[in-house]
Amino acid sequence: MGGNKHGQPSLKDQILCQTRIVDSPDSWCICKSKEYDVKELATSIYTPSYISFETVLREAGIIFQHHDSIFVAGPYPMTKKIGNNTIVFRKLKDSVLYSALGVKTEKNYSIATPERAFLDTIYLSPKFYFDNLRSINWETCFELAKIYDNKQLIKRVAEYQKHAQ
Repeated sequence: MGGNKHGQPSLKDQILCQTRIVDSPDSWCICKSKEYDVKELATSIYTPSYISFETVLREAGIIFQHHDSIFVAGPYPMTKKIGNNTIVFRKLKDSVLYSALGVKTEKNYSIATPERAFLDTIYLSPKFYFDNLRSINWETCFELAKIYDNKQLIKRVAEYQKHAQ
């Protein structure tokens, strides 16, 4: 387990300890609370990573399906269960993952804008169904689509835009 420069445990280590992932008798971690921000935890597991996909789309009203999982763009595809939370990581190629365009910092974690989450989603799932695309800024989508360096993605964006009108 790591810590900060003052020898205190990092948030990730505190949360892992709180959820009993780390349970070592010689650990300096003292668990006082099980309250933590699951989005902050999710983005602290792998670097780089940011909240995206269904999590952002649901919060923006673009999809209506409820998912209990937190969806994260990251360097590895995997699912982690931590406490009562499920975190689903989806792999994006490095050139996309490392681009800060369309990703903002909120509280202590990075999160995609709705347009970036839309693009991440159709990049990996070309036939994904969206309930409400009226709030999408299409000009922003076409600008952000350039970071994927994928002509098929641009065609998909145009198709979704046509059907959203």
